[in-house]
Amino acid sequence: MRSDDPAIQQASSLRDTSSRERQRWHVTVFMRRSEPLSVQRAYVADQYSDADKLRIRIETHRLYSQGTESLTGDILDALALAPGLSLLDVGCGSGKWHARLAARGVVTVGLDLMPGMLQAARGAGAGLEPRPQLICADAQAMPFQAATFDRVLCSGVLYHVADCRRALAEMRRVLRPGGLAVISTNGADTMARLNELHADAARALGYTPMRISGERGHFSMGDLALVQSVFSSAERYLLEGALVFAEADPAVQFYATNRIDGIENRPPDKRHRAELVPLVRKRIEAIIEREGEFRVPKSVGWFVAHA
Repeated sequence: MRSDDPAIQQASSLRDTSSRERQRWHVTVFMRRSEPLSVQRAYVADQYSDADKLRIRIETHRLYSQGTESLTGDILDALALAPGLSLLDVGCGSGKWHARLAARGVVTVGLDLMPGMLQAARGAGAGLEPRPQLICADAQAMPFQAATFDRVLCSGVLYHVADCRRALAEMRRVLRPGGLAVISTNGADTMARLNELHADAARALGYTPMRISGERGHFSMGDLALVQSVFSSAERYLLEGALVFAEADPAVQFYATNRIDGIENRPPDKRHRAELVPLVRKRIEAIIEREGEFRVPKSVGWFVAHA
């Protein structure tokens, strides 16, 4: 059934594939749902080949968050830092924490699996003292001896890891006795409104939406028991808030950095992106017209885990 929504008609005009080709990409049905988007290797490689998409997400949370603004400071406080302590930043990305850690005299090692992220972190850390050491490696098999670090920081990473228990066990292994890990992640239902908007738009265009990292089923702030099963003890701290947009542009830009790819059997030419953006934009604009803003509830927090 075709919608009479002009945005859908505009998106449909972009398709030049035959019915058989459409079936190839859009109609496959799985008896068992696929893994969440956030752990798919092709998706992760596309997300973190360079720092651009991550930068947009970081800036969006910085500029449009309400209720979670204290997160960065809270995590730094939870780490109980002191000059000379050694810290492993697991999944360091573009090195967003490194200047703050260096300012506290912490000796930082950043670990990431993506060379593009390490390149960005290398540039960001060029003038820091102590200068972070950067290593390309997998969080599930870290190239360090046991009891190497005083602290471990893992911020917004484990929902990209296939075996979270193994990664957590590696964090504990490399911690010195008495050390602690601070592990930050999203709530299980964070940004459900944006996920639902994406799913509805995808279905309207004939796609099958898939699970996103913010949905139940992968590592989240609901996994206290898992963290406690690996470490000697752990506590959980949660912040509730929202992303609040007064206009559509920043919301659409944020959506286009990750959730837009949450469909089964993504076309290799990525045509779905050009189809989804105008429809999602129109629906966000309608929400803003009706409600005065586009509010996307979110939850985020951190575990403090003791070796």
